[in-house]
Parts: sequence; structure tokens; C-alpha cells
Amino acid sequence: MIEVRSGAASDLETALDVWDEATTARRGGVRAPDDAREHVREVLSRSDTFLVLAVDPGLDAEASPDDGFESGVVGIAAGLQAKTDDGEGPDPIAGLCHLSLVYVRPRVWGQGIGHMLVRGALDTARERGFTAIQLWAQADNPRAQRLYEGQGFDRTGREKIGRMDELIWHYQRSL
Repeated sequence: MIEVRSGAASDLETALDVWDEATTARRGGVRAPDDAREHVREVLSRSDTFLVLAVDPGLDAEASPDDGFESGVVGIAAGLQAKTDDGEGPDPIAGLCHLSLVYVRPRVWGQGIGHMLVRGALDTARERGFTAIQLWAQADNPRAQRLYEGQGFDRTGREKIGRMDELIWHYQRSL
């Protein structure tokens, strides 16, 4: 049974491993550039970031350090204070949470874990006093689009080229 829990600073390396594994799989086996990994590390290390983890406690008991499941963590999501200029600006946008880094290990894709992570992130954002939440999703990732739209997110019509030179679409919803 998958459990959703809050992450801690001690989960940083495991979260990076989940991101790396899922990103590589989505990119057809091509690893993301090192600067993208460093950006993910920076986001996860920020004081205003909250981390949500999907954990399969049964995997912890049967895993080996070589298979990437030694922690039982099968998915991650992160939320943080949204800022002006799509996060590059200095000023926070009152009441707006930015959902980022929703990733699930490929070996467990299709089991509803992404749904559980997004629900956990929405609940945490509400608990932290946010009134709305936004995210960016790759235009060539219909699985992610279905997940977000199924959770009440609407495309805003904004789009841009993301950090890994991919077209990304903006989504937002109220909390």
C-alpha cells in the first residue's frame, strides 16, 4: 500500500534519484543535462520548498542498494512560493503556490501514484495558506496533462520553452 508523506532534508538525494530516473525514461533513455539536475537540487534545497513523497513500505524490506528502491520512495512532488517573472523575479505572488517536480519511478507508472502525489501537494499547499496553485507541464507529455486536468487544473494559454529546451504549458487552479 502506497503512503504519501512529507519529505525532509534527508530525502534530498532520494528525490533527485527519482527525478533522474523518471526524466531519463521520459526522454527515451537520454539523461538530463547536469545543470538541470543542479537546478532540481537548488529547488529542493530552498527553505520555502515543501516535498511530498509516495512511499511503498514493502519495497524497503525487499530492496537492495543497487535497484534504487532502498528507501521505498516511488514518487515525489514539490511545492514552493510562486514568484514574479515565472519564479525568476524577487517578489512572491501572494497566495500562489508553484507545484513542481511531480515525478514517479517508471517501474510503477500507471498505478495512480502521480494522482496521490498531486492530492498530497494540494492538501499541503492549502494547509500552508495558499489559495491557488500553478504548474508547468511538457506539451509532449499527455500523461501529465491528463493527471493535472483530472485534478482540476486548467491550461491558461501561456506557454514557453523550458529549461531542457522543451515546449511547456502553464496550468493553474484554485485551492
